[in-house]
Amino acid sequence: MVEESLKLREPDFTLDQLIEQEDLFQEGLKLMQQGEWEEAVQAFQASIAMGDCLPQPWGNLGICLLMQERYDEAEAALRRALAIDPKYAIAKNNLALLPKFRRTGPPKMVVINEPFRSSKLKQSITFLTE
Repeated sequence: MVEESLKLREPDFTLDQLIEQEDLFQEGLKLMQQGEWEEAVQAFQASIAMGDCLPQPWGNLGICLLMQERYDEAEAALRRALAIDPKYAIAKNNLALLPKFRRTGPPKMVVINEPFRSSKLKQSITFLTE
């Protein structure tokens, strides 16, 4: 999984950089859960700056911007998520809801999807050496 993830990035992107990028992404999620929208924006932007190859940071960035009523920026972020992965359903759905939020304001609550949180699968990280 690590090898596949590294292949998506620049050729000299290191495992340490991958870990740092994932830490930034996770920090952004934590800040979203706390309603710290601007701080979450900064975390997602930092993650994206390290390697712009995944739709999830852009989708989450879009939500954070939407919650701050920065609708044009939110739309651009959601569109970028879909440019990376046209099948990314969460970004599609949020983009479809954006006109409503422009009229009514942001939603009162945001649910963060964490597919492994309720999973009974054992989760672990294994470091591979060459």
